Parts: sequence; C-alpha cells; structure tokens
Amino acid sequence: MGFRSFQDFLEQLERTNELQRVSEPVDTDLVIAEWANREMKSPCGGKALLFEKPIINGKTSAFTVAINTMGSRKRIAMALGVNDVADLAQEIQLILKAKPPTDLREGFALLRQGIHLLYARPKNVKEGRVPGGSPDTGFRSNLKHQTSNIAA
Repeated sequence: MGFRSFQDFLEQLERTNELQRVSEPVDTDLVIAEWANREMKSPCGGKALLFEKPIINGKTSAFTVAINTMGSRKRIAMALGVNDVADLAQEIQLILKAKPPTDLREGFALLRQGIHLLYARPKNVKEGRVPGGSPDTGFRSNLKHQTSNIAA
C-alpha cells in the first residue's frame, strides 16, 4: 500500500493508533525534542507525535510538526507497504547480491526482482497540503518540491 501524501500516512497512523496528537501549544526550542526523545526511548519506539500548535519565537506557527513518524519497525513497514521490514531487507539483499546474468532467462529473473523499484523514483510537485492542516485553509506552497513516493 502506497500513500499519495504524508497527510495520508499520518491519517493511517492515527487509524492504527500509532499517532498521538498534541493540541496544546508547545515551544519548538528544546521542548518538542525532549518529548520526541522520551517517546523514541519508549518500548517499540513509542508513538509518532503531531504537534498541532508549535510555538516559534513566541508565536504559534501555521504549520504542524510531525516527529518520530518512522520511529518503529511497524511504522516503517507501514510506510513501505510491507508486512515486515525484514521482507524488504531480504528483497534488497537479493538485488545487491545479484550476479550479472549469463543468459536471457537469468536476465528476466533479475529484472522481475527489481521492476517495482521503478515506482520508487522521486516526483516533482508544485503545491501540497500541510500535514495536520485544515483542507479549508489550504496552506499551499508555490515552490517546487521534490518528494519521495512511498510505493508498494
């Protein structure tokens, strides 16, 4: 399962009880880092945190802060669209250890192993939603960003 956006990934984390929303204002200077540090040291990597009202220089930011989103094997596997990270690690190991094909049959077998990597290329986007932001406010950026596809 791939995700069209980071927002979709956060929504999946929330549905699977892997995301903790923090709705009260929190200072970005050391406080968020301390919360994240404690969460990361929890058993199994703790939960991902979404700070909805980060404070920067005494003012509430218009942007949310998501942290520790890849802090557990379960969340990494979810993002990569696999049941377990070990499955993907084994697949990558096969590709890295692959020997040059000696005939056409071996060439096709090697190609089948790595064909899905074609869909993992970065894509360019011109605008996007802010994770955790309201679709009504539509915070948008006109800058060109390169984002990574999370493809299954």
